[in-house]
Amino acid sequence: TDLWLESCILNPPLGFSGFSKLISVDLEHVTFSGNMSFGTQVQDLRLHNCRGIEHLGRQFKPDNNLTALYFFNSDEIDWRWFECTYKLQILRIVMSEVPSSTDKVINLDKLLGNMPRLDTLWLEGFVYRVRDFN
Repeated sequence: TDLWLESCILNPPLGFSGFSKLISVDLEHVTFSGNMSFGTQVQDLRLHNCRGIEHLGRQFKPDNNLTALYFFNSDEIDWRWFECTYKLQILRIVMSEVPSSTDKVINLDKLLGNMPRLDTLWLEGFVYRVRDFN
């Protein structure tokens, strides 16, 4: 039910459909080289200094059970993933470098609207802009 990996490359075979019994996944310095999912039962997903996380899009489908999600200094996040995180209670994203592109603005209203159960939000290393409503 628990998976912890450090300093490796995950290259799933074609047709890999994920793990069926994982509840908690903790990865450190892991590189993803192909599309994959850890299964719909995962509740706690932690990514520390991971690369190639764009290959995790299959993890973020409407049937996921994620309640805690942590990104620590991993690759750029695909914000569309959060359209399917209705059960999320904890979201922590820590980036060591502020994104260089100024056109990557997080719409917090939309982000939080997809997480009605969220009770802990921690965003560190981002530029925040307040929209002028006048």
